[in-house]
Amino acid sequence: MVTWRLHRTQPRMSGDERGLVLEAVRQGDGVRFEVHALVVMDDHVHVVATPLHDRPLERIVQAWKARSAYYLRGRGRAPPFWQREYHDRLIRNGAEFRQKVRYVVSNPARRW
Repeated sequence: MVTWRLHRTQPRMSGDERGLVLEAVRQGDGVRFEVHALVVMDDHVHVVATPLHDRPLERIVQAWKARSAYYLRGRGRAPPFWQREYHDRLIRNGAEFRQKVRYVVSNPARRW
């Protein structure tokens, strides 16, 4: 599971902007990684994914953040878009996988 946040100087994302970030993350799904759960909130993103073909997770996350930044720049936002760091969590078993997917899927209901 990977989580990253908007830079502290950025206003929260609109629904349209969240859709762009969702699109950016989904590019490459099934080729470079497999997305199991994904939510784009107004100030952060959660993704449960499996890297494919021995791709390093840090390169996948870098691509997600760069592509989504490109889309956000196209909407008139000025960088920096994302906080530099991200948080990842290795999922160790089926029970933890199910718990993390439930967490991601229920995140909007808990917030809104």
